[in-house]
Amino acid sequence: MHFDGAVFRTLRTLVARPGRLAADYVRGCRKPYLAPVQLFLLMNVLYFAATAVNGWNTLNTDLRTHVTGTWHASLAKSMVVKKLASTGVAEAEYVKAFDAKSGTKAKSLVILMVPVFALLVAAVRVRQKRYFVEHVVFSVHFYAFFLLLFAISTSVTTLVLAGLSGVGVRPGNVALDQVTSSITLAIWWVYLSVAMAETGTLARARAAAQGLALTFGAVGVLYLYRFLLFLAGYFTTA
Repeated sequence: MHFDGAVFRTLRTLVARPGRLAADYVRGCRKPYLAPVQLFLLMNVLYFAATAVNGWNTLNTDLRTHVTGTWHASLAKSMVVKKLASTGVAEAEYVKAFDAKSGTKAKSLVILMVPVFALLVAAVRVRQKRYFVEHVVFSVHFYAFFLLLFAISTSVTTLVLAGLSGVGVRPGNVALDQVTSSITLAIWWVYLSVAMAETGTLARARAAAQGLALTFGAVGVLYLYRFLLFLAGYFTTA
């Protein structure tokens, strides 16, 4: 019962009070909540369980997407072509093996986004002279929210698509992807702006500017994560 209460309290605070968990952690108020790593792992499990059901691969990028729909597509395609030529493995066989490896590695590589984003938070707050662990805790809580948001949004989008299938809207619809991406970025900006104000006692305008910078930073971290995921799959798939 105590654990259940801590989970509910932590999730409620994570969503309703951006930045409060990180601020309380730094102040030493930790007992009412799940530890940051516990929360992250719980959201990681929730996210991948949700996507296993709804079929989305926002973080688990398959090989086809790597070579056609990412910023590193040209490099990925040339590397795959060279590997297929040198190993003699059939393309369909390689794709199947790569996607299986990628699905497994995605669950563990997600954590790599945390320290990279923490460096960005430290850069934004360079004048505040905080310990790096504070930025790491902030980053862990943001990515816990990040995973929770994607778990919910992909599930809701799946239901919306099911309702709109009769009028020709399907997964991969460009207009729908643009709308969902825009909404996600707006949510990140609002969340990070409030969180920066909560943990840094900043004026709203300054917090909003920092939140916007970190939103773009989070997009860059996501691109980097996908590239690292490609490399992990590439170098571990025969």
